[in-house]
Amino acid sequence: MHMWYTKVKLGGALEANVKKFISVNNKLVKMGFAYKVAPKPVQVASPKDASDKLLAPICNVSGDDVGESPVKPESNAESTVFGNVKLQKNTSPDKNDSEAAEASGSQKGKETVNWYDLVEEEERQASSQNDSPYDTKEADIEDWIPPFPIDKEEFHAIIITAENEGYLYLREESLHKVYLEMENNIKEFFANKTPGEKEDHKWEVGQLCTIASDDGKFYRGKVYGISSEAVTVVMIDFGSDHLVKPDQLHREILYPKIPAFASRVKLDRVFPKCGSWLSSDYECFLSLCPNYARIVVKSSLKTEMPLVEMFTTDGINVNHLLTQRCPNLTRCESLDSSKSGDDDDEEDGAVIEDEESVDYDPEKDVLNLAALIPHQKYTIQPLPEAEPDEKIYMTIIAVLAFNKVVIKPSICIPTDELLTLGQHIHQQHMDQPVVRKSDIRIGMPCICRYSEDGIWYRAEIFNIEGLDCGYVFVFFVDFGNVESVTVDNIREMRKEWFDQPVSSHVAELAIELKTGNHMEHVFQQIKQLYEEEKLVKVLQREPLRVHLYEENGELCYNSMVKRGLLTVRDA
Repeated sequence: MHMWYTKVKLGGALEANVKKFISVNNKLVKMGFAYKVAPKPVQVASPKDASDKLLAPICNVSGDDVGESPVKPESNAESTVFGNVKLQKNTSPDKNDSEAAEASGSQKGKETVNWYDLVEEEERQASSQNDSPYDTKEADIEDWIPPFPIDKEEFHAIIITAENEGYLYLREESLHKVYLEMENNIKEFFANKTPGEKEDHKWEVGQLCTIASDDGKFYRGKVYGISSEAVTVVMIDFGSDHLVKPDQLHREILYPKIPAFASRVKLDRVFPKCGSWLSSDYECFLSLCPNYARIVVKSSLKTEMPLVEMFTTDGINVNHLLTQRCPNLTRCESLDSSKSGDDDDEEDGAVIEDEESVDYDPEKDVLNLAALIPHQKYTIQPLPEAEPDEKIYMTIIAVLAFNKVVIKPSICIPTDELLTLGQHIHQQHMDQPVVRKSDIRIGMPCICRYSEDGIWYRAEIFNIEGLDCGYVFVFFVDFGNVESVTVDNIREMRKEWFDQPVSSHVAELAIELKTGNHMEHVFQQIKQLYEEEKLVKVLQREPLRVHLYEENGELCYNSMVKRGLLTVRDA
């Protein structure tokens, strides 16, 4: 048993009080009423050997440098116990130490023990340790070592945790194998411990710990919050926080000299239009995040928060796809924040092109006739004829906004002509010139590559708000999808590709919001109509304005009308 009492030295103005722990055990030894008994050694090897052995695959450390014995938790794992900022660290004696101890023991049997020298030596050790509660070697470890730095502009990684606002915790592929070895070592070390070996401890915010998870594994962690019944901890190798019971935490920690295996990055050029991400944006982000991805760093490697582009194994740009799926997200930064007039724009990843100075020469002046001639339009297949109050079955193939959908008559299925046209466009798209950026206009027909399958389809320009950033939104006229594409992926249509009429129709719903605060909620509710067959009542044909009905004759959005979120128009 160890006992201490405290002395508190009151600090002056704006100074903290100083609390000092005084060991009762040391005082008894000093006064001659007792003597110290050597503690039972812990069977844990030198921590340096374990860390170096584990890091050898990624640090090019040879086997001779780190020792010939294999890494095992019982013999080569680091073990420290956290308490009041400092950590206890026991080191198991090696063979030479054992022989020396035996020799020393034989000498002690022949010589008289000088208790005064022992007391003075014990007091010197206690003084050097500032009267710490621990009587073994200590290490001033206040926190885990920061994550491994990202030193490559392109690499493959394991995606560990996705956070709101586009933040990610990832682990480079080469480090993942090392982490798994460390995880197995930690599990083996703590799995051999019995519940009785785990002492009660009053946890404090900031303390380091080892977390016993419900999945039977053990993780390096840190206490971030404490309540009456639970403790909030962060798994440093994953970047995720968890609510656990105090009896799930160990004071002993392993591998304090190895950095965290979770690096934090942020998606490059994914901006919210309304100032912050919506809950639906985050949910979409979680659904799109792959477990394994190719990472391309767009910012400087020296920056504190690297900006990255994330690609799936199929080559799909997740940054790009996210802005296509979420109306609130865009790849174009707002003018107020992007054009600040600073000279460090190039450091932020922006590319600035110098404007060319052109002298006017009448003899060399050639008019851009393509810009003056109106673009050819798609032929739209007419809607079936119907009486004023008659309703037609149609399928919602896309939801563009809370009051705008893409509908197609349910009887319309892809014809052989349309499938053949799609094959021709995909096979011959490279023969078509790229549309000049200066010629891009809303409603202009074009062909574009669809990101999910890599096939080229007929499209038209839908939105050009990101044109200055090199992105625009296109509407794939035959299938109803809307996504943003780079301007170098927009090519010109051929005349014969206009012959096949378009069977899909962009329709406005005859509804209005009572207040703009509920736009996102209403939009999410309307999105649930995607790919459903509904009864459509045409209120106006040019521009097309409709109402959507259930089979029982009730408006599809009648519940939102009753709750006061929407008002209905008759035309």
